[in-house]
Amino acid sequence: MTKATPSRFDFKLFLHLIRALFPRWDFFEQVAYTFELKFKRPGANFWETLDFNQSRRPLTLFFNANCNFQLAQFNVIEHFVQDLHEIQNRDAHLTTEISSDEIAALTTFKMLIGLLSVKLQAVEYPDDSVQFKITAYSPTEEVDIYYSDWINLQTEGPL
Repeated sequence: MTKATPSRFDFKLFLHLIRALFPRWDFFEQVAYTFELKFKRPGANFWETLDFNQSRRPLTLFFNANCNFQLAQFNVIEHFVQDLHEIQNRDAHLTTEISSDEIAALTTFKMLIGLLSVKLQAVEYPDDSVQFKITAYSPTEEVDIYYSDWINLQTEGPL
């Protein structure tokens, strides 16, 4: 009978196992696109970015309500972009642009307008109308994906 040799502790393997349990939050930002929601005030010539960043602390690894809420809000943007992509793929054979009415009928668009309204109230936005755009970022490029029509924040719909 052969005697089994005791296995040696491999610190690098241990670190890889620990990393599997605690993935980096910015993993997807490194391999794919991340999105930003920007808005423009009436008469303005520049776009302002809405902030979705939350601080993370070690003691709140498993329960961080603010961070989870921000991630859920950001998820609305990602789903809206996915819906836009599906419409574009569905209508790829057509030469006309997608109508604003078709986009405004999307549930994710309505959710995005509600999110935009809440975020703008938090920064005490003074106007009744706003235009927004969604920009996609990868490590190598920046692409504007969608420009909205002017939105009336009181009715939460296009002007």
